[in-house]
Amino acid sequence: TVSRPTGGSPVNGMAMDSRMAFDNQFAGSFGGDYAGAVASYLGQSYKLIVNAPYMGQPILMQFTQNNLLSKICQTKADRLTGKWIEFVGNDTTESKKSQETLAKRIKELEDEFKRLRVQHWFNKAVAAAYKFGGCLLYPKLKGDEGTYQGVKEREEKLLINKIGIGDIEYFQVILPWTTTGINWVSDDPLSEWFYKPERWLIMGKVLHESRALHFVYNELPDYLKPTYQFTGLPLTQQLVFDLNHFLTSKNELIKIVQKQKFIILENTNPAAAANNQSQNGIPPLPMRVQL
Repeated sequence: TVSRPTGGSPVNGMAMDSRMAFDNQFAGSFGGDYAGAVASYLGQSYKLIVNAPYMGQPILMQFTQNNLLSKICQTKADRLTGKWIEFVGNDTTESKKSQETLAKRIKELEDEFKRLRVQHWFNKAVAAAYKFGGCLLYPKLKGDEGTYQGVKEREEKLLINKIGIGDIEYFQVILPWTTTGINWVSDDPLSEWFYKPERWLIMGKVLHESRALHFVYNELPDYLKPTYQFTGLPLTQQLVFDLNHFLTSKNELIKIVQKQKFIILENTNPAAAANNQSQNGIPPLPMRVQL
């Protein structure tokens, strides 16, 4: 740093009340508005570092119509869910009856997973997380639309020991544009529900968070979660700017090729080209191709 000048006369024309490092002299380069200069500089840096704020679900859904973005998301989802679950037992008993019971239990689980098409729905949920930042995977349980002691089943915490084979009717992927997180805390970092919804409002229907699997891609800081509807930063939003630069460069390259094609080929007199002669100041074809 530069020390504050001492004495009774200016130093190199600078006022004696200059702050350390002469910050007020730096402001002179910006018309005396130092705060405005800093704000402008930070604004430009922000634009360079941060591509864009949250675009919103309608824009993200428009991105899914782009074939390249959709292929990228689906390919990553396929690779992530390609190798599937293998059921194994932890029973070390070597008795024949124990092994038969274990094999029967594994067969029941495998059949149930096939019936529910669990791999398919996990693949769909992962692809949705890449495209929209996140989603809910909801397993429909028998009777969960009813009430128990005057309370709706879906609104209360799920007791996992109440689920048996055949109790799950189907799976459903719920996209972020249909959901709103409710019953979360923003003023107590010690709370279990600090920026974490305890329940979801799905088009007017309340669902406890334990009754759905919450998929999130690229989780954001807590402060930004409500803005992103408690999802993450979508892969499509990260890719769209690079894709735009790629398409712009491709189009410019096409224009260059088309221009050279016109100059070299379409602007050539056949007779002059045959005699390898210039015409109207335009070099002969072999020379233009060489250039």
